[in-house]
Amino acid sequence: MNKICLHVLIGIPGAGKTTFCEGFQAYLLEKRSPARLIHVCFDRLIKIEDTFDLENGCFKEKRRQLLESLGKIIEGIKFNDQTCVDQVNEELTKIFNANISIDLDSTASGNIYAIFLDDNMYYRSMRYEAFSLARKHGMGYLQSLFDVPLAEAKARNASRPNPIPEEIISRMWIKLEQPSWRFYKWERNTLELLGNSLEFEQLEQAILNCANNPESPLETKAEKQPVEQSVVHKVDLLLRKAVGDIMKNRKEIFNGKELKLLSDQLSVRRKTILDDLRAGLIEIDPECATNEQIQLLM
Repeated sequence: MNKICLHVLIGIPGAGKTTFCEGFQAYLLEKRSPARLIHVCFDRLIKIEDTFDLENGCFKEKRRQLLESLGKIIEGIKFNDQTCVDQVNEELTKIFNANISIDLDSTASGNIYAIFLDDNMYYRSMRYEAFSLARKHGMGYLQSLFDVPLAEAKARNASRPNPIPEEIISRMWIKLEQPSWRFYKWERNTLELLGNSLEFEQLEQAILNCANNPESPLETKAEKQPVEQSVVHKVDLLLRKAVGDIMKNRKEIFNGKELKLLSDQLSVRRKTILDDLRAGLIEIDPECATNEQIQLLM
């Protein structure tokens, strides 16, 4: 049986994710690494257009279809079944007019495959879908953040043959929820990458480690005790203060439209964090958490 590490790339368009993937692929081949890279570039399969609603409608449905097909491909990779992979790729071609290039080593099993999900993954809920996929299929899970200034990402995007509208990039940058392994334990395997070759060896070791230590399937556990309302209230006060400080700091660099979008997004994040707290998905001690930590969570 083959081992798999599902590696989620986080960052807005122009952050350097795809270029890094190409460089890392060359590094693995030159080093003759035991890890083999499978590059799943969402941009090839799901085209972002001016009219796209990034959270609903066609875009959301296509993401769901892609992840569903990816689950089938993972099973094919896991059991070294090239026929299964090819059948799913035929389905992908019909839906997306593109597929995922995969050539399994038919001579042996026990290989290590690193599946790179090259997408923006700006919402934590998007990343949690991928984590759930890793847990369901008994794979390792890893995620990397490509955190670049907005201006730099826009400059890189402008040099592309088919650039993405700058307004969409700005919206994604505002909406990007950075990983917070301090509070969300499932995000513990997170790297922060600058996109240079010095990080290739670090990433390779992380992939091998995650592939050899897969996530455990979700087990039915006794129902958790609800979080005390007093704790929720204290955390809410911390979140509200963090929102105010973030808005104050952004006034100098954002225009009115961007400030309105940021305000709306921070309000959504605050409510989501409180819901996650009540559900036991996040652990926050209001007596110990600092304002700086809460701002990073936002």
